[in-house]
Amino acid sequence: MQKIESMYWERDLSSIDELLDKLKQFGQHGLLNLLTKLLIVNVKDSLDCPMAQQCRQELCQRLLAVDKWTDNNNLLILFAYGVFILDSKHLDYFAKQLFERYQRIDGMPIKKVEILAIIAVNYLANDLHKGRGSHSGEAVDFLYSLPAHPHFLLYKLLAKYYKAVALENIEQQKKISRMLAEFGYRDLIVAFSTAP
Repeated sequence: MQKIESMYWERDLSSIDELLDKLKQFGQHGLLNLLTKLLIVNVKDSLDCPMAQQCRQELCQRLLAVDKWTDNNNLLILFAYGVFILDSKHLDYFAKQLFERYQRIDGMPIKKVEILAIIAVNYLANDLHKGRGSHSGEAVDFLYSLPAHPHFLLYKLLAKYYKAVALENIEQQKKISRMLAEFGYRDLIVAFSTAP
């Protein structure tokens, strides 16, 4: 899964496509298959293609099939990358469950907190591009509540960036963008930005 996520952030579509072919060849049709398809749809930005529709349906089925899906790290990872393909009704339904479940993160393993931070950041990025999230304030609050640990600095900066966008504070947006670009995150801030 780490390899797939790395391919996603590097926008290495050919490697993701190759991995999907390998998964099909070996009959692997579970979590990795769906995750790979979600990443392909996100990288290609093709939310209306048949693969996106299939992923949307499969993701909803998986989340609805488990009573406490918010406790399952694998389902949380799927949701993190599925945020971009869900329609507003399903996105709001699942986000409400998630943010109600994780109002406090004290004593939680860092890996789980990181997955939740990725969800919050992706939720905010989706909101910037599509304007359809009704839990953006909760996502920002969650990111601000992350522990004061260097591991979470990027997530906190992205929350600050989103807040600057929401408040139309152009100067703050530019300041954070410059800082992220200086540390090698130029592509991330371009993807997160609302600028055409």
